[in-house]
Order: sequence, then structure tokens, then C-alpha cells
Amino acid sequence: GVSTFGPAEHPRTLWIGLTEGEDLFRRLYDDLQQRLDTLGFRGDRRKYVPHLTLGRVARDVPRDELDEVAKALAELDQLEAGVFGVDEITVYASRLRREAPDYQVFGSFELMGE
Repeated sequence: GVSTFGPAEHPRTLWIGLTEGEDLFRRLYDDLQQRLDTLGFRGDRRKYVPHLTLGRVARDVPRDELDEVAKALAELDQLEAGVFGVDEITVYASRLRREAPDYQVFGSFELMGE
């Protein structure tokens, strides 16, 4: 389903969660994070939630529009978006700036299976 990061009254990020393959995806994340740590790239230390980011919510969104977002999300909490394969990952650094987020690609890597 669709959910958010951040408080319900003002979410920061809208995302869709993963269910099938979640454990495998967590292992991939943990392995990648461990390797990046050894190279000096400190990752996010919060608990990882496998997801696909749909978008970010601006800080200055009016309250009535946030209420509409909350209603729409409530209707999508059980959304099933289907199954698809993933054969490549791209590692980004994100710098959240006031005007817009800035994303830097570190690299893309083909996945070869378990």
C-alpha cells in the first residue's frame, strides 16, 4: 500500500511499500550498506523500510491540501501495484534543499540473482 514518512499531519515523503521479496531486498540493502560503510559512505541509520518513493511533499503545502492527501492515502493503503522484476539498482546521494532535492548518482549495478 501507499504510505508516508513523516508525521501524518504533514508527511515528508509519499511511498509505496514492498511485500513480496521484502526479506531479500533487506539483505541486499544491508550488504550494500556494509560495503558502502567500508568505503566511507555513511548511510541512513534509521530502520530501512523497503519502498519505492512516489514523491515528496513541499513544506508550504496548505492545510486543506494536506487533508486531501491524507484522504487519498487512506483509500490507497491496501493498493496492490502488481509484481515486477528488478535487474539493476542505482545508488543515489540525496541532499534535501529548500528549493528542491538534489540527487547525485554514485553508480548503477546490474543484479545477478541470489
